[in-house]
Amino acid sequence: MDRSSLRFDRRQLPSTGGASRPSLSSKGRLPSLPTRRSSDSVFETRLDGRDQPEPREQRHSLDPVRELSDARIASELERRATLPDTSSTRGSHFDKQTSAPTYGSPLTRTPSNTSVTKADKASTTTLLSASLDPRKSITASLTRPCLAPAARRTSLPSGTQGAVASGSSAEPTSTRAAAAVARRTSRSEEVPTRVSALLERASERIHASSTSSLAVPGSSAGAGAGTGAGAGVGVGSAQSPKAAAAPPKPTRQASVRSMRVDKSGVLVKRQRNSKRWKAFTVSLWCDKRRLFYFDSPTAMKPKGIIDLGGCSLFSLDDSLYGRPNCFQLIVCGSDVVFCADTEQEKTEWMSALQPLVGFSSVTAAAVNANTSAVVRSLSVCVVEAKDFTSKAQSVFCTLSISDVKVARTPTLTVKSNSAFWNEDFVFNNLSDGLESISVELFQRGKLTDQEMASGEVPLTTLQPGATNDRWLTLRTRDGHDFCAVRLKLAYEQETLLPLAEYAPIQRLLLSEDLAAPLLLADICHTHLNDVARNLLLVWRRVHHEVEMLDALTRRVIEAETDPATLFRGNTLASKALDHYMKMVAMPYLHSTLGKPVKDLFEERRSCELDPTRGGKSENAKTLLGHATQLACSVFDSVDRCPSTLRTVFARLRDNAVKKFPTSVSVKYTSVSGFVFLRLFCPAIINPKLFNMMPDHATEGTARSLMLVAKVIQNLANMSEFGQKEEFMLCCNETLTALRPRMQIFLDSLACPARSENTDTVFVTHPSRPLASLVRLCLNKQAEFAASPQPIAKKLLEASLALQAKAAATK
Repeated sequence: MDRSSLRFDRRQLPSTGGASRPSLSSKGRLPSLPTRRSSDSVFETRLDGRDQPEPREQRHSLDPVRELSDARIASELERRATLPDTSSTRGSHFDKQTSAPTYGSPLTRTPSNTSVTKADKASTTTLLSASLDPRKSITASLTRPCLAPAARRTSLPSGTQGAVASGSSAEPTSTRAAAAVARRTSRSEEVPTRVSALLERASERIHASSTSSLAVPGSSAGAGAGTGAGAGVGVGSAQSPKAAAAPPKPTRQASVRSMRVDKSGVLVKRQRNSKRWKAFTVSLWCDKRRLFYFDSPTAMKPKGIIDLGGCSLFSLDDSLYGRPNCFQLIVCGSDVVFCADTEQEKTEWMSALQPLVGFSSVTAAAVNANTSAVVRSLSVCVVEAKDFTSKAQSVFCTLSISDVKVARTPTLTVKSNSAFWNEDFVFNNLSDGLESISVELFQRGKLTDQEMASGEVPLTTLQPGATNDRWLTLRTRDGHDFCAVRLKLAYEQETLLPLAEYAPIQRLLLSEDLAAPLLLADICHTHLNDVARNLLLVWRRVHHEVEMLDALTRRVIEAETDPATLFRGNTLASKALDHYMKMVAMPYLHSTLGKPVKDLFEERRSCELDPTRGGKSENAKTLLGHATQLACSVFDSVDRCPSTLRTVFARLRDNAVKKFPTSVSVKYTSVSGFVFLRLFCPAIINPKLFNMMPDHATEGTARSLMLVAKVIQNLANMSEFGQKEEFMLCCNETLTALRPRMQIFLDSLACPARSENTDTVFVTHPSRPLASLVRLCLNKQAEFAASPQPIAKKLLEASLALQAKAAATK
């Protein structure tokens, strides 16, 4: 055979977008063309149902678009398998069933004066590419207009038409051509088995609604006569390429987000190898044991996927990253840290993840009120470190469970060969598989922190229910002593009884005279936060929080003599209302202050007015601009405030006005003393602590936040700046202008709103807060026994009875 007849003009083929163009080999056959991968496909599935290996960056993606195309290809293969084989017909260069040119057919050079359209070029390139891959030929017929044999011949260059018409070389005379036809025939015979496998794979990943909308168009016998999108698939169709329409492309919304989601929400994720945090929309699919996180609620493609089967779950203390409500997933040695808005949201996510992960440092929360449960807790107090054998400057300690850091102390400078922290850490709901807790000492560095020494405390050496005070020797990796750390550890294993067993003590805590709660707060004043939080949980479960908070605040108001100092002390009422606002008002806080605080962070312009700090009078415009923006955002937020919190504020204001009827400002300050002094202004000063910003503010931004909070607090107090802060006097004019709007806001906030359906889903055992209060009573058994109040004896007797029942249950 003359090799010159095998050459063809490459210029007749359109560009393939960077892919190499096809060329004829010296033996008269086309080489394998590079298969261009669809940008939407994630799983590369073969016809026999086996998956090809995926690149590392796409291995954990899940996009069923490719599976749909496999099902459509299989359906077309099954239809063509029923048609008669005409691949050996003489005088025709193309196989009518596979739209593929016969191997070994020569392609002559196209004359230079021949006019070739863009449609001709596209058709020629499609047919040449399809001839080498039966799968690709079917894909081309499903995604491109299908031409009749006559239309195919007319779409080729004129020189090629001549070769086809002559029929001299169109007959498959080589054994290679016969083998190619045999391979195509054998593949068609295996189609039914492959079809069922592919359809089964597609049905597992795609929702029924999306699969029904992506049926193969025009697969019926009479489809060739149609003119729509479905008619183009028929072999006998003679329509033009412009008249045919491509089948609809499945959208990512149908293929990714149509799957059933067991839990979804917004969590803040710590960026890997960075101190920055970013909010993601997280979705949990329990049937796949996967956790997906997206850039936004409307994003179709996940930013990342976590396979929970080989993960470990850990609850983190607030001290580790300086943020509350954090938990961590360990995936193949790397950590993924998430942060929730509230403690309840963190507990809900951890409870949903615990049955799916391989290991969890905490046990799954039992929520059945009629059953008993065993909970384990460990409290650690890192007191001090001393007797350093080598030079150490700035040091801090970390606590690790199963070699995973869960808490840390602040950084201190070593003075007199010792460092004193006295930091307390509490770890609740520990799993029974934990055997020890580790302590590591780090040297703070400019770039990275260096681990100096470590030590381990086996939990089996601790006496349950007692405080274990000991010195732990920390050693270097070489085994040399480095320093000694004093620890106070208390390991407890507590049995939670069914909720009905706590009925006697629950009746005492729900009494309207508040004798039991007030006595608990008086005797256990060192644990006032724990008392307030557990009492509030008990009240919320029975929907009595509004009445009990009203009774507590009324007692404080009746005992107060000066309205200017109302609710300024740390009482049970103030602590309980603090916890209640953080439980129910966090979404309201984020929607109100989120954008103004973010704008202040991004602007990074100084608001400093104090001349001793380098402030300038020109900065007053920037300061008042941010303060006004934030105040207006608060004024427009009344409707978003939770209805139960507005009811509490309404009763609080009524009690204050009755006590101080002559005071003009008490109707405003009684409400602003909580919502501004204990919620809005602390969030402005430290937005990261309230999960409003991903990182701590710089020194300049922190100072600007402090000055803005001063302006807002004075506005809420109905007061102005005086000579004590002379540099802030320029703000008084703005305070006077905004005061009427502040009064309207506080009046509206203290009006009871229409009650909403605020049923709270509790993910902890209902007996847990009651058991915690019982433990506090037992720890102060001597004080309760010595109290002259009759309620003290009742509380102690009920606590001792519950302790005996718990011991009998063990």
